Amino acid sequence: MKKITKIMVFLLSFVVTATAVPLQTFAASKKITAINLEIENNLEVGGEYSTDDIEITTKKANYYVGEVEILNEGGRWKSTDTPKITVTLNAEDGYYFSVVKDNVKIKGGTYVSGKKVDSYTLVLTITLESMQERVGEVKDVWWTSQTGAGWFEAENAGYYEVRLYRNDKAVGELQKVTDQYAITKFEEFFLPQAWQVDGY
Repeated sequence: MKKITKIMVFLLSFVVTATAVPLQTFAASKKITAINLEIENNLEVGGEYSTDDIEITTKKANYYVGEVEILNEGGRWKSTDTPKITVTLNAEDGYYFSVVKDNVKIKGGTYVSGKKVDSYTLVLTITLESMQERVGEVKDVWWTSQTGAGWFEAENAGYYEVRLYRNDKAVGELQKVTDQYAITKFEEFFLPQAWQVDGY
């Protein structure tokens, strides 16, 4: 009987010691109780989906951004799209997440939901500004005459700003036009060598 008692005591002691290690490690970690993110993006109507166009920075050094994934389907941004992404956050060594949704602050996006994968990993779902607020890129500007230019319409553009260049320097005044065609009178110079057209 004495042998059995000694073995049982040893086994119980081993179990308590083994389980105590992660508990002590977790107790020594510090809580992350708030999330503060800033999102900037260069998404364009007609542009391809790419997380390279989305930059996310954290306001604290105790966690960092991991994977970013675009949830929209289609491959290219349409003016009717509202970009939706997931952002994986990872706690730095010595920290763990204990965050409620009221303490999630996002500049440049709107919090939708959050999922706690484990104490050290959070996945946030976030929407960005609607593409209806974005103006597509003006492409393929061409000469229509010695004093005019034409271009393909940019999505969502309400007006266009036209700038003339000669010898890589801007000449004349910046023009605002609502049509796709601009006529310019040249008084102080002969002919421009290039046009720059931006939609707004």
